[in-house]
Amino acid sequence: MELSTDQPKSDSLPAPSQSARGLYERGEEFLFGIGHCRQDFDEARECFEDAAKLGLGRAYWRLGWMRFRGQGCPKNPLGGVGIWQAGAKVGDRFCWGELGAAFTASKDQVNARAAWREFFESAEIYDEQEEELEIGWLVCRYIDGHLRSALPLDFLSGIKCFQTEARHGAEEAIATCRRKLGAAVESDQVFKIATAALEFLDKITVRKPRRDTDLPQPTPEASDEVIAVR
Repeated sequence: MELSTDQPKSDSLPAPSQSARGLYERGEEFLFGIGHCRQDFDEARECFEDAAKLGLGRAYWRLGWMRFRGQGCPKNPLGGVGIWQAGAKVGDRFCWGELGAAFTASKDQVNARAAWREFFESAEIYDEQEEELEIGWLVCRYIDGHLRSALPLDFLSGIKCFQTEARHGAEEAIATCRRKLGAAVESDQVFKIATAALEFLDKITVRKPRRDTDLPQPTPEASDEVIAVR
């Protein structure tokens, strides 16, 4: 599989319309069965396809996963990768991350490193409230590629930039695995990736010890009050 990184940068692409974002959000409601929508993969796919036609790269990311997992369509992992490639062409950061993980898994380090570069160096702004866990989990998968597949650690600064998101993504994955698998969680691959990512993040995170002088000091008038220290 060939990968070209000669794509227009996200800051040079036209911004998707509000209607595209509305279609994407509607697609998520059908995909997960949230809001007033029952889960309907066919409706979700139609919404994402329409959003993709209007230039929303993130819709390709969802469509790729639906094809990869066989949600409302025949399961076809290779077809999912092809959809992510289409999303990468319109500058979607998440599609680049999925390609990086896919190429890492297939031991294609040249294309994996190129895709991860686009992921970490993307100028695309993600939704910090809605997409924090997703982008964090992609960073965890990059860490996994380094730990298990000897992927060169080209983007340590990128990991540090997204370390909060990665930590939250790993913690959420661990909590979900424990809830669903119970005692069998230790053998689960997602659980292993998440716990290893947290250990790695702990190693690269230098926590500066807090000094007493860093704490707010009570004024004489408020000396008997409880001081909330963040």
